[in-house]
Amino acid sequence: MRATAPPALRCKLALHAAILLLAFLNADRASGRIGSTLEECIERYGKPLESFSRNQQDIHVFAKQDFTIEISLKDGRASRISYSKIKTPLVISGLSGTSITDWQKRFGASTELLRRADSAVLHRFNAEPIVIESWFKGDQQDGKIRYLSQARDHRMLIPKQLLAGTLQEWEKEFGSAEHVQERDGALLYEWADEDRRLQAWFVEGKQQGWPQSLAQSELSATAAASLLDKSVFSAAERETLIKNNVCASIIEHQEAKGGSMESYAIVKGRKIRIAVFDPRANILTIEDPATVLTETVEEQPETTVKDL
Repeated sequence: MRATAPPALRCKLALHAAILLLAFLNADRASGRIGSTLEECIERYGKPLESFSRNQQDIHVFAKQDFTIEISLKDGRASRISYSKIKTPLVISGLSGTSITDWQKRFGASTELLRRADSAVLHRFNAEPIVIESWFKGDQQDGKIRYLSQARDHRMLIPKQLLAGTLQEWEKEFGSAEHVQERDGALLYEWADEDRRLQAWFVEGKQQGWPQSLAQSELSATAAASLLDKSVFSAAERETLIKNNVCASIIEHQEAKGGSMESYAIVKGRKIRIAVFDPRANILTIEDPATVLTETVEEQPETTVKDL
């Protein structure tokens, strides 16, 4: 969890997140998406892992990064694409006694919190949605590993007079900060006790943005591993995949029977379903709007005077 950063920093962080999210499917719509030919799909994803026929359509299965992609071709072009994530949990076993380099390969850069008299350093790793803390003596992990969940804590109210106040005013209220971290010209100060952390940004000695209070609770290694499972689709990923495939704006999401989530858009003046997400199977299926319109017309033909 992160505190709210100053506007310029928020923009930079948002842009960085967007770039990472779009790395899987970049902006050109011509290859490997709805309306693509088999050759274009192969150009994007490589040789199919499997090919077969179903319901008079050719089905080709591909893999890229953490995704499995099943593409249905109708009249030689992709009419339906299903995305699922390969089960790739971030393994946290075997960390005890390993080097900090091994930790950084798994969790990224760490933040130094405290230093003991024997020169051991307490490091914190941000492995969203949890944080992991452990002591390192020299380059090696030493002692207990703590897995902590973090959630916004609304019990801790920030006095209004501290908002946009000076660092001296904050330290008078909460004491000396436990940790300070510099990011792009702004300083993130953090105060903590046993089960709570308070984070606030400061620029030139004045508080900026909105402070964040986080409630912490310790997790077992098993619970931490479950939360770190990277196979679950996020809402942002689903939105990006839909928008990259369908040239139509999503107008609403509706929960359907069985807990699936259906996405709708207006196409040629009609509200149609363009995507379905099944959370149990963790599969997102996107359909070609033109195909959906054709199938709808075939299933519900207009009644004419001749038919009467």
